[in-house]
Amino acid sequence: MNDIELVFLEFIYSLHTPAADVFFKTVTRLGNYGIIWILSVVMLTAYKGTRMRGITSAAALAFDGIICYVIKIIIMRTRPFNVNTTIPLLISAPTDYSFPSGHTGASFAVTAALFLTMSVPEDADSSPLIVRRPRIISTVSLILALLMAFSRLYLFVHYPTDVFAGIVIGILCGYLGKAAADAAIKRKNKE
Repeated sequence: MNDIELVFLEFIYSLHTPAADVFFKTVTRLGNYGIIWILSVVMLTAYKGTRMRGITSAAALAFDGIICYVIKIIIMRTRPFNVNTTIPLLISAPTDYSFPSGHTGASFAVTAALFLTMSVPEDADSSPLIVRRPRIISTVSLILALLMAFSRLYLFVHYPTDVFAGIVIGILCGYLGKAAADAAIKRKNKE
């Protein structure tokens, strides 16, 4: 399987342009340490009207971080740039394992949580206009998640199956985050 995936990555590499290099390096840096997603969670949680979306996203992100970390240690898959060493990296070489893509997992965990909480009633007056638009926020998050996933292939740091697994795990964690947040709310309402 690695051979087919390497051929695919090498094809993507053949499409590199200076502008795309800068763009995808920037996109992938937004996902380093989950920073863009953590900032999103903080912003959503800061306002009463979007707090439930923020809590659900935070839970999804936490589940994803734990699951991806454990799987990386179990699978211990070598990254593609360690297999084909002729490809010059455009970013600092990641030092952890390849499977699954943590950047992708985090992106899709938050995105799934946002889509799953679009119908949660929000207090429109208690948060800024940008945060009050659940459909827009969710769509922007999906676009960024897709770009993040592709950036990991473009930058030759993940195999396609790493990214696919990150998408699946991220979506699963979105559902887990929603279930955890719902359970916490139900428990709080019983008290």
